[in-house]
Order: sequence, then structure tokens, then C-alpha cells
Amino acid sequence: EGDPGWEELLHAVRIKRAELDQEYAAVTAEMVAKILVHKVVAEQREDENEGIRRRLADKSIGQWLEHFSGRYVGFSLTDEEQLEVEDSNGNSFPVSILSTGAKEQVYLSLRIGFASLALGDRAGFLLLDDAFQHSDWSRREKLVSQILSLVQSGWQVFYFTMDDHIRGLFQKIGSEMGGGFAERGLG
Repeated sequence: EGDPGWEELLHAVRIKRAELDQEYAAVTAEMVAKILVHKVVAEQREDENEGIRRRLADKSIGQWLEHFSGRYVGFSLTDEEQLEVEDSNGNSFPVSILSTGAKEQVYLSLRIGFASLALGDRAGFLLLDDAFQHSDWSRREKLVSQILSLVQSGWQVFYFTMDDHIRGLFQKIGSEMGGGFAERGLG
């Protein structure tokens, strides 16, 4: 007669193998799922980037950029997903290397440009918290005028500042506007 220990050992090996087969199937399914999710996310990301590139190429976005920066005329998104601005001579610059004031103007242009595209002919609203604080003093008056021109075209703009110079510019230019401008203080 055979040794009963061998049968028990073979049975235990069969059970262990079945467990390992199940674990292998679960790990394989998880890996395949992760690969598929990664592929779908990568495809969606590229679709999103392509949509961003199309919108950045829209002339109205470039006009807002030129309107606020006075220097740059267009945007692009590199294959490495780096936002760049272009000047009128065709030179491109990564936004990351621009001064803080120039970056603020670029980002303001993007916000207004994308909002304008989404809204069409309708007016929008902006909440700005010292958006010109890092801009050159010589540019501040022009930036305030440009923001207030949005107000005159029907936009609502709330500009919060602790900068007396910017506050004074809003008061000066706003008072010349007539209606549509109001100042509220905390005191």
C-alpha cells in the first residue's frame, strides 16, 4: 500500500497551486486593467491638450494677450505640455521664465480669453485679488484702464487690493467712467 503522507502532500500541492493560479489571474487582471486605464487616461489627456492647443491658437486669445501684455501676441502648448508665449517677431518664450508681473498678465489674458470663448457675446465676471501688484508701475495704469473697459462692455469685475497705488488708479480712471464704477472699502 501507498504511503498516505504522499497523498496528503499531493493534495496540499494541488490546493496551493489552485490558490497560486487564482492569485496569478487576479494580479494579471489588475495589471491589464491598469494598462488599459493608463491608455485611456493618456488618450483623454492628449484629446484635452489638443483642445487647449486649438483654443490657444484662436486669434481672440492672442488679442487678449497682446491687450494686457503689450508685447506678446500668441500662445502655444509644447509637446512637453509647457505653455509658451510668442512675440510679434515669432520668438517663443516659456511662461515659466517670465517675470511675475508678465506671468500675471499672461494668466489674466488666458482667463478672460477662455471665458470670452465660452461666453460668446455675453459678458462675464472676474474676481481679481491684486492681479497687478507685481506689474511694472508704468504698466499699471494701462492694465487698470483695460480692466475698466471690460466693465464698460458689460462685464462685472471685483478687484481686491491693498496697494494704494492701484487703488488710486482705479479711483482716478473709474471716476472718469461715470456709471458702472463703484468702490467699497472695509472701513
